Amino acid sequence: PGIVLTSYEVLTRDLGILKQIKWDLVILDEAQLLKNRDSLRSQAALQLVSRRKVLLTGTPVENSLKDLWTLGNIVRTGLLGSYRFFTSLIEDHPSDAKRVGKHIAPLILRRVVRDVETELPELVEIDEPILPTATFAETYESQRKQFIDNSSGSNVLAMITHLTQLSCYPGLVIHNYIDKRDAKLLRLLEILGEVRLNEEKAIV
Repeated sequence: PGIVLTSYEVLTRDLGILKQIKWDLVILDEAQLLKNRDSLRSQAALQLVSRRKVLLTGTPVENSLKDLWTLGNIVRTGLLGSYRFFTSLIEDHPSDAKRVGKHIAPLILRRVVRDVETELPELVEIDEPILPTATFAETYESQRKQFIDNSSGSNVLAMITHLTQLSCYPGLVIHNYIDKRDAKLLRLLEILGEVRLNEEKAIV
């Protein structure tokens, strides 16, 4: 018995050798990297011969429910039918998400912090409203209207994800975005200044 630790890059490169081995257990970390069924790493993971496969991820669905089909197919091929059959029955809608969730529930083990970590201090959340700059407000409203005007046939989850990233910081999705007076960044610097004065630590 032995353990082989490798990367997805090595897996795709040495698939010819690795798929000849009958593995007892294959664990695929950061499984969201396998969501594209046509990618080399996803195809390689699918071809590994193993009694059991375990996928670890904090985001089994990122942009579309189609992501879940790919991951489910790696764990238990055929459980959700063919890709064409699956996509013909579902859309990216909450009701479809619940329906798909029921079918794939036996394969999913979900853990939240309260289930696995008892030593953490109580979580304290402080909501702090921050007024956006004119630059941010104009950028967000422009993107929002653009989605509304072109919403026909669009991926709703992708639009929500895009606007969420935009809310975090527009530079995440708009590469030429510049706002030297960004309200959230300025407030963050103030908080970090307080942390430094108190000789405390912070994770951003």
